Amino acid sequence: MEKYSAVIEKYSLNKHTWVKKGLHTVLHTMYPATINLLKPLNDYFGDSFRLFVFFVIDDYLHWYYNEQDMTRLREKVVDKIIHDSSFLLKLESDWRKREKLFLASCMKMDGSDFSSLSDSQLLSLYTEFYDAYVAEYALAMGLLESFSMQANTFLKPMLEENAKISSDDYNMLISPVEQSFISFDYLGRLAIMKDMKKGKNTDKMIEEHARKFHWVENNYAKVKNLDAAYFRQKITDEINLGINPDDEIKKEKERSEHIKSEKKKLIKSLKLGEKAVSLINAVEVFAKMQDDRKKCVLISNSYQKKFLHEIGKRSGFSDREMDYTIFPEMESVLQGRFDKDVLYRRMKASLCIEKLDKAVVFDSDIALGVFKNAFEKDVPHHEIKGMCASPGKARGTAKIILKVHDLVSVDAGDIIVTSMTRPDMIVALKKAKGIITDEGGVTSHAAVISREMGIPCIIGTKHATSIIKNGDLVELDADKGIARIVK
Repeated sequence: MEKYSAVIEKYSLNKHTWVKKGLHTVLHTMYPATINLLKPLNDYFGDSFRLFVFFVIDDYLHWYYNEQDMTRLREKVVDKIIHDSSFLLKLESDWRKREKLFLASCMKMDGSDFSSLSDSQLLSLYTEFYDAYVAEYALAMGLLESFSMQANTFLKPMLEENAKISSDDYNMLISPVEQSFISFDYLGRLAIMKDMKKGKNTDKMIEEHARKFHWVENNYAKVKNLDAAYFRQKITDEINLGINPDDEIKKEKERSEHIKSEKKKLIKSLKLGEKAVSLINAVEVFAKMQDDRKKCVLISNSYQKKFLHEIGKRSGFSDREMDYTIFPEMESVLQGRFDKDVLYRRMKASLCIEKLDKAVVFDSDIALGVFKNAFEKDVPHHEIKGMCASPGKARGTAKIILKVHDLVSVDAGDIIVTSMTRPDMIVALKKAKGIITDEGGVTSHAAVISREMGIPCIIGTKHATSIIKNGDLVELDADKGIARIVK
C-alpha cells in the first residue's frame, strides 16, 4: 500500500506554492468541476493547469491551485486581452455555445423518465450530460479564475499606468454592470408580487418562475429542488415584510444604470488608455461569465443528484454512499462490481490529484497524511488583510459559515466570515453588516453580490476563517481591505 510520504514525493506536493479555495461539498459533484478541467482547457487554449489537488474531508472541500500555473495562465490571458481585440469576444462566444449545449442537455433530462431506461441507456444519458457540463465548465473556470483570483497583484497597477486611482474609483471601475442571477430571481419575484397585490391569478407565473429558478439554493453538497409552493410562500413573506415591488424594481434598474454612467465618467476623467479600458471590459465580461458558470454548476448538481439516486436505487446504494462515488465508476456500480468499503474510506477523507495526462484518487489515511504533512500549515495570527470587494466599514459579531447548517446562526448585524460566499447564503448575507472571505477575486460571487447589496466586503484574506472565531467582535474596514478582532 502506497504511503502518504511517497505520494507527496511522487507529485512534489511540498515543492509548490498553492492558492486555496474551500466550500461545502461531496466528492461526486466536485469531481467534474476539478478533475476533468485540465485537458479540455488545454485543448482550447493551448495551455492549462498542470497540477490540481483537492481534498474532501468531512464534506468540506480543500481545493489547491498550483500558483505557478495560475500566474502563467493569467499572464497569457492578460496579454491576449491587451494585444488581441478579438480574443475576449471569441472566448465568450465559444463559451456561450458550450453553455447552450449544456442547457439543451438539461432540457433533455427533463423529458426523460430515468426509471424506464435500461442500465446502458441511463449510463449513456448521464455520459452525454456529463460531457456537456465538463466542456462548459472547463472553458469558463480555468481562465476566469486565473484572472480574477490574482487581480489584486496586477490589475490596479496596470490601470494606474497613466493616472493614480483612488480605492473608491478602482472599486467602481471593476464593478459588474450586468445583473446576477440572484437579481433576476428577485426581479421575477417582484413582478409576481405586483400581480398578487392586484389580486390577479399568479399560478402560472409562479410555476414558470419555479421552473427557471428551482436550483437557486443548491450547492455542491445539497440539492433543494424548489417548487411553486416554495416560491409562493417566499413572495407572500416578502409582501408581509412590506416590500414595495415598484420601488425595488426601480432601485435595481437605477443601480445598474448608475454603475454604467459612473464608469463612463471615470474612464473619461482619468484619461484611461486603451489597455486599461480593455482590462475593465474583461472584468465585466468575466464577471457575467462567472455568474452564469455558477448558475450552470447549481443546475448541474440537481441533475447529477437525480442520476445518482436512480443508479443507487438500482444497485443497492444509498444516496449518501453514491455521494462518494465518481463518474468513471458508474458502470461498475450498475454492474454490481464496486466495493462499498471504498466509499466509507472516502467519506473519512478523499484526495484527488490531476495532471494533464492522468487523475488519481486516494482515500482515508493516505489522504489525511498528505493533507496534514504537505498542505495544512500553521496559520499566521496577525492582522487580517485582503482586497476590497465592496467599500465601507462595519462592526459586529463574527459568524463562521463553512456549511449550509451554519447559516441558521446568522443574526441581523453579524459579520459573516466564510471561505467563499455561495448563492444558497443569500438570506443570511442580507442580514449581515459585513462579509470577510478567505478566497475570491474581482469577479467572485462575494465581490458581485456584496456590491449589489451595498455590504462592506473584503475578499482573499486566505486565513480569516482560521483566525476569527465564532462570537468574536470584529471591525471591518473594507476601504483598506483589513479586519481586526476587537475582543
